[in-house]
Amino acid sequence: MNSLSDKFRRIITESEWIRAGDTLLLACSGGVDSMAMVTLFLEVRDEWDLELVLGHVNHGIRDEAERDAQFVREFGRKNELPVRCEPVDVPGRVNRTGESLEMAARALRYEALETIYESDSADWICTAHTKSDQAETVLMRMLSGAGIQGFQGIRPRLGHVVRPLLGFSRGEIQEFMESRAIPYVQDTTNRDVSYRRNWIRHHLLPDIAGKINPGIEDTLAHISEIHREVAELLNNRSEEAFNHLIITEDEGKIILDITGFRGYLTAVQKAIIFKVLEELDGSGDTLKFPQMNQLYYILISGESGSRMELPGGISVVKSREQALFTSVSVTGDFHLPFTFGLTELPGYRVMVESFSDVTHEDLRDSNEWIAWFDAEVLQESDLHWRPWKHGDRMVLAGGQHKKVSDIWIDQKVPLWEKHSRPLLVDGSEVLWIPGIKRSGIGWVDTSSGNAIKMEVEPRT
Repeated sequence: MNSLSDKFRRIITESEWIRAGDTLLLACSGGVDSMAMVTLFLEVRDEWDLELVLGHVNHGIRDEAERDAQFVREFGRKNELPVRCEPVDVPGRVNRTGESLEMAARALRYEALETIYESDSADWICTAHTKSDQAETVLMRMLSGAGIQGFQGIRPRLGHVVRPLLGFSRGEIQEFMESRAIPYVQDTTNRDVSYRRNWIRHHLLPDIAGKINPGIEDTLAHISEIHREVAELLNNRSEEAFNHLIITEDEGKIILDITGFRGYLTAVQKAIIFKVLEELDGSGDTLKFPQMNQLYYILISGESGSRMELPGGISVVKSREQALFTSVSVTGDFHLPFTFGLTELPGYRVMVESFSDVTHEDLRDSNEWIAWFDAEVLQESDLHWRPWKHGDRMVLAGGQHKKVSDIWIDQKVPLWEKHSRPLLVDGSEVLWIPGIKRSGIGWVDTSSGNAIKMEVEPRT
């Protein structure tokens, strides 16, 4: 039996993921690596009682694309394997997102495989990444300035996606295929060194292997494994820290406690940052070393009001000892008239009701989010809901005026709250800051006639 077959069988036997009777979706381009993976799984199919499905993604960007799809269909027919072909529009995505052709193709490929995975109720998606692919990936990320997350390279398992050939070099795969005379198709773009990965594959890695380290692929694979182990340790520690440091976590928004954050080691702090970004939109892997250092400086030493834009449309704003990570705007932009009934404001709901008689029991429920006003006092006012503006003032209970900017300071209101909290205003005169303070205008007691009750509720 071929030694590669023996090694593959041992990997499957010792695997913690595959079980007898599983349905495996095999990502099959028709190229040498994916055809080797399909062939190896065919050898153990009956022994493990496996259901195999071939998933082919037609990117439609090469002249040979339809030829490759037909090749996979024909191979599936001969070997009694169901074949699912999914076409994707790579140029269309490039135009929409501005991604490179490689990035767009990769994203659409995995989206298509997920679609097939769901429709066929598969247990696993298997891709044919090899040790050579791993070496290229680690080296490519090294050259682009990646950190621990990037140095992990291609993970053997990520969710329900597994890479059973990650322990084999491309040379081993090629030798196996030639010894079995197994047909496959050639992707002509793999020779195009204008693509960065291909240049690394055909020029840089062979040059390193010939002049410095003949075992460079194994070395880079070891680097990847070491970084995965370190990342696992840091991820576990950052998971615990994350739960202690998060002040608020809503859709598209996470607020981090900076005081507690300072108490962790630097490596854990940076792992916490990756965790925050992963929770928001999964963009942690795109954060480059200089960006991480700049962000780290802002969080640890930056002045209140410091801000930074990150990949994935995420903004970070520091305010005193808190930091807001958000994928939505932190500044309000609304100007709505005051009306009775329900009013929907950005992030808040307002209910306004009219009362002809007010009792002590009615007034007892007043708090920072519920305010009563004398209707006669307000009847001549031009009332609106809007965000704070510089110069806004409030008349206090004693009759003196106070700048709203000073109220923010007194109440230690975070920067982002200043720009998103709705204010009830009459021109530049602020009557109420829900959740913070009301003015001294229009107080109500049981002797008042008509009264207005306003209740504001933050939306979650």
